[in-house]
Formats: sequence, structure tokens, C-alpha cells
Amino acid sequence: MGGLGKTTLSQLIFDDAQVQAYFDIKAWVYVSQSFDVKLILGKILRSIDHESQVGPELDHLQAQLRKIIEGKRFLFVLDDVWEETNQSWEALGKYLTVGALGSKVMLTTRSTKVAEVGAGALNSEISITIVAPYQLRGLSEEECWNLLVKK
Repeated sequence: MGGLGKTTLSQLIFDDAQVQAYFDIKAWVYVSQSFDVKLILGKILRSIDHESQVGPELDHLQAQLRKIIEGKRFLFVLDDVWEETNQSWEALGKYLTVGALGSKVMLTTRSTKVAEVGAGALNSEISITIVAPYQLRGLSEEECWNLLVKK
């Protein structure tokens, strides 16, 4: 369900001082319904290095990304992901294999299936620890009312 605060919660985590200190490289990428590996890699590169000249070739993108993240601990947030196919996730994961131990990919999605498929495919490619999806729930009618009348 949209509007529950998935992106806001992820931003709070991403901006946390301890998180900022722990990771060498951080990137936030808005994905939405178009899960294009080349586009995602380009967005990651531009987020990391604003002066990066992102070329059209996938091999060039991979070489640039490898040079930047190799041996470094990274946190990449993929926001509003809809892609459910294992092949797409595996294609992305193979470009992230050079990060240091402790690197993380966090995603926000409306779909439990997307979270499970993405986590499973990325785990097989980059050996990340899988954390169970954290599902936000909406407020009950009573909680909504209490929020509105609270001073």
C-alpha cells in the first residue's frame, strides 16, 4: 500500500549519523516501475559521483562502478521497486559483487513478493545477509481519530 511511510522510514535510516559513518559509499535511487539495470547503475553512479560521465554501455557503467565501490562498504537504497522477476535482480546483483563485507542494498516496495525475490536474488549474487521484510501497517480507525484530536 502506498503512503504508509516506507520511503520516509528509509530516509531516516539512510540519514542516521551511525549509518553515515558506517558506510563508505551511499546512494539513493528512485526506481518505480521501470527496473532497467543500466538505468539503475547510472543513477547509482551519478548519486555517488556527481561529476561522473555516465556512458551508454553497460560494460562501461560496470567498470566505473567497480572502480568506485571495490573493497568499500556501500549502502544502496532502491526506492519504490516493483520488479518481481528473479533474472532482473540477478542481473543487478552481478554488478555489486565487489563491495566490502557489510555492504547493503535496502529496498522499499509495496509488494512482499518483490522484497522476497529481490533479497533472494541479491543474496545469491553478493552474499548479503537477508533481513526479513519490515512491513509497515496502516493506522486503525481509532489511531487515526486519536491522531487528529490530539493537541
